[in-house]
Amino acid sequence: MKENLKILSPLLLGFFCLGYQILIVREFSAVFWGNELNFGTILGFWLLWEGLGALIGENIKFSENKIYWFYLITIFSFSFSMILLRLNRFIIQKLPGEIPPLHWVLLFSALSTLLVSFLLGVVF
Repeated sequence: MKENLKILSPLLLGFFCLGYQILIVREFSAVFWGNELNFGTILGFWLLWEGLGALIGENIKFSENKIYWFYLITIFSFSFSMILLRLNRFIIQKLPGEIPPLHWVLLFSALSTLLVSFLLGVVF
């Protein structure tokens, strides 16, 4: 069992990071009328939160149970992040077809990437 965990855990982490990054960039492109500035803020906050999570995570000793719980919490926070992105037009009260201002793009990219990227950085 421990050998399977040693092989499966990094593989699962890599696939989850790649899948989440693709989905969040696609969702931001649909919601915020994607341009290069939006993609830059998303990827910038992604790297910031994952780096901070990795700095904090190096002091945590992981057992099998902790890794399972971190993955489970990360999957649920991924779902919450996607719901937050989908419902943001109701939060900021924007009309369909209206391009939101930059401060909303910065706020939502920081919040939505914080939920998952920080936890993935801790596990990394």
